[in-house]
Amino acid sequence: MTVDPTIFRHTESEVIIGVHVDDFMITGGNEDAIERMKDLGEAENILGIRIQRHKGKLMIDQSQFAKEIVAEFLYDDSMKHATPMEPGAIRKLAEEPGPLNHDEWLKYVELLGKLIWLCNTRFDIIFAVNRMASFTVEACWNHWKALLRILGYVGRTIHHGITYGGNNEHAQGVEGSDIDYYSIDHNIEGHVRAPNSANGLH
Repeated sequence: MTVDPTIFRHTESEVIIGVHVDDFMITGGNEDAIERMKDLGEAENILGIRIQRHKGKLMIDQSQFAKEIVAEFLYDDSMKHATPMEPGAIRKLAEEPGPLNHDEWLKYVELLGKLIWLCNTRFDIIFAVNRMASFTVEACWNHWKALLRILGYVGRTIHHGITYGGNNEHAQGVEGSDIDYYSIDHNIEGHVRAPNSANGLH
């Protein structure tokens, strides 16, 4: 499949294999073809993603990884929040109270990278994490505090993930548009640059 170079599909047997280094998963509608592979049972964890099955539903999450990040970066429970970003955060992120030093910047990049990986099963933080990634080169204290707030939200919603199946007759996609032309954005030289609108589906 051209969409993902690590996904292989056998057209005749309709078997699909996802490969990562020496780990792989196999799925499809042809049980005979699947049984030719060595069966180690139903997958429970792959690449740190927990897989659970219950009453026709399949749930995936990265709760253990989330716990590890929270334990590493959050100092106390008062840093946990009900939302990944505070109201008016986009405007506040344009303020630059002072740049991070090199060691602080490395911590910023480390936490950002871990949150990006967590986005595999946490679609609720994708917008906030993506926004913080845009400040990587010129990260300052406002951005660091905003990144910690995202983690604080994760700490309060450790077990959130993705559920497939079940009763989804009322589920429907919703499109949103953030036409944020009134926020101020700066490039690395400090010059004002035109902000762009953001679109999304959930």
